[in-house]
Formats: sequence, structure tokens, C-alpha cells
Amino acid sequence: MLIEDIDLSTLPSVYLLEKEQLPNLAAIYFVCDSKGQVLYIGRTVNLVERWKDHHRFQQLKRFNRKNLISISWMDCSKQINLLSKLENKLIKIYNPSLNWTRVVSPIRKITSFENNPISLKVVDKYQQSYGNTKNVIEVESWEELEPMPEGEIREITRQFLYVDGVEVEVCTNTNGKHFVRHNVYWWMIYGRKNPNIVSEKIIQDLESAIDRLPTIRWSGYRFRIETIVFSEDDVEVESILFPLVMFEDLIRWLKLNYTGKSREELEKGEYKPKPDDPASIKLCAWLQRNSLSSLLQT
Repeated sequence: MLIEDIDLSTLPSVYLLEKEQLPNLAAIYFVCDSKGQVLYIGRTVNLVERWKDHHRFQQLKRFNRKNLISISWMDCSKQINLLSKLENKLIKIYNPSLNWTRVVSPIRKITSFENNPISLKVVDKYQQSYGNTKNVIEVESWEELEPMPEGEIREITRQFLYVDGVEVEVCTNTNGKHFVRHNVYWWMIYGRKNPNIVSEKIIQDLESAIDRLPTIRWSGYRFRIETIVFSEDDVEVESILFPLVMFEDLIRWLKLNYTGKSREELEKGEYKPKPDDPASIKLCAWLQRNSLSSLLQT
């Protein structure tokens, strides 16, 4: 039979997530979606071993969330010396999209804030005026999340911190950097957890909040709406992520909204939260002398 006459639908196959069921044999394999589109073609002398750590697996796993992916194969046990030629011919026939692209990993964007590899430190400006206690908060450099490659979803782990009865969810990217979802900020400021990102103009609100801060540090930060997946729960959500340190600045500087004795006590780190205080003021008071990063489990 001519190679051009192969009917892929008649070949044996398994679903992507059942790759352990692949046989131990030399083969040309075809990765296809539920519509029969060939996404990738490869060759191997041991099919099951090849897929134990395939370089495309994580990318295909993302595709599989919305479109069931399967692996079909053509037994080439008696044609091992022809594997390379067969693969090249089949790639020319089917022109699978992933064979012409590199495996892309999100690359951390280095900004002008990160030219110096030494970690930034924020020094409390009230340190000299209100005692000799060393009060230096070590923070992360500015990291701006880059858009994910097509078919990829950002994997996030999360942990929950508790400060004076206030719950704060902190998300961690695969490179170990910490972020906060817009839901946490909105809950803290407006008392609601699930605002409509578009109709309530969340990005514009965040940009305005940054503009009101007495620092230029976050000016120009680009907020993005994206789908993320919590790796431990395998749950996808639409979100806007921004750095944990930015969240701390936004909450810490809420003290500017207060006047008189409350403002003075906040600035000195002497404010004692009351049981009926909103979560924002409780966290604001705590952040005058602390950082959430000190509570994170690594």
C-alpha cells in the first residue's frame, strides 16, 4: 500500500492522557484532534518510551482541555531503517502545524527595574523617626507576565494567608514569583469577590489606583485578562494577575484615605484594628511594618 493511501482513522490509537497504554514497538505516530486534524507527526523505535517524557506533552495537554487529543501509530517494526524517510514523507503530506514550531516556554521579561541582579529592598521611611528597630522588607523585582503561547494556559499554585482574620490568596507562577488575582483586591476594597472584568472596568480601576500611589514604581505596568489554571485543583478561571508587592503597595497606601489620629497611628504602625474594621484597614495596618512574603511557605 502506498503511503499516500493510509487512512489514519483505521490505525490503532489511544487518548493522549492514556499514553501509558501505547505499545513497545517502532512506529510513526500521529497526534490528532477530535476533528481528525493532524497536529504532529514523529518517529520512534519505542513508542511507549518516547511518550513517557515527550517534549510536546504539556502543550498538547493544554489543547486536550478543549479538544480531545489522540495518538495513532503505524507499526514500522520491520522498517526501522526507513523511519526517517517515512516521517519526512508524511510530514510533507499532512503538514502538521506543530512540526513547524518550536516548543515555547514563557520567557521572563526583564525591565529597567531589573538591570541590577541584586534584590530590591524597600526601606520603611519611618524607621529613622520611630525607633532603632531594623525594618527592611525584602521584595521581588518587578515582573510583568508575558502572554502565553497559543494553546498554553498559565499554571498557578496558590496558598492562603491569614492576617488579623483577613484571608489573602497568593498565587505562585511556575518560576516562583508571587502574584495576586484581581478578585482579592476587589474583595478587599469593594467587598465583592467576582466583579465583571469588562463592565466594571477592572483594568482601568487598577491603573487609576496605581496612579494615585505616591511612587512611580508601578507606572506603565500592563494588566492582562487571561485564563489561568490552578494546578492542584485543575480548575480554570479568568483573571488579572499582578505582583504581590504591587498589591501590598495598593493596600499599604490606603492610609492616605484617613485623617487625624487614625492616619497618625497608621503611619507610626500603632493602629490597633477593631473587630468591626473592614478587611482593608486591618491589612493596611499590618502592612505598615510587615510583608505578606514573610508568611509564604516555600
